[in-house]
Amino acid sequence: MAGDAVQALMDVETFLTWGDGTDTRHELIDGHPVAMAPPSEAHSVIVGNLAAALRQVLPPGCRVAVEAGIRPPHRSQRNYYQADIVVICGGKVGDGTPPCLVVEVLSDSTMDHDRGRKLHDYQFIETVREVLLVWSDERRVQLVSRVPEGWLQRNFIGDAVLPLASLGAEISLEEIYQHI
Repeated sequence: MAGDAVQALMDVETFLTWGDGTDTRHELIDGHPVAMAPPSEAHSVIVGNLAAALRQVLPPGCRVAVEAGIRPPHRSQRNYYQADIVVICGGKVGDGTPPCLVVEVLSDSTMDHDRGRKLHDYQFIETVREVLLVWSDERRVQLVSRVPEGWLQRNFIGDAVLPLASLGAEISLEEIYQHI
């Protein structure tokens, strides 16, 4: 029986060609496909707002991608995450260029995973300079930035403006939470 459990584990390549016959989105966690709950309307509006705001401030050679697949380098064989938004600078679409900015919009069902293991794993991606954790049920964003000493976490609330060093730009919480 124990051998069956080991054989049931998926690697990323198998996961990327696997389908469960539904439209359900999945992430691969330690070799197990884990279904993701459908996003709330607030979540979807925030993702749309952020993607639009990021497009307005992109440096040349950078692009925004939503529902982007990420393979953490130190867990690359059995883990594959789906970030809400990433910004990628350089390379060509589909060539695997890693992001410089990762955005996760939080919900009750994903908050612990997004702020825990996923954040930890994103910090092992050498090109990642910032991670935005965006609450969907309150006007709050946590900006986690790579600094010479390690990682700096700052919280922004209300009418704050986020300084995005990875893009040399700023985005206001007003832009992120428009229509929420």
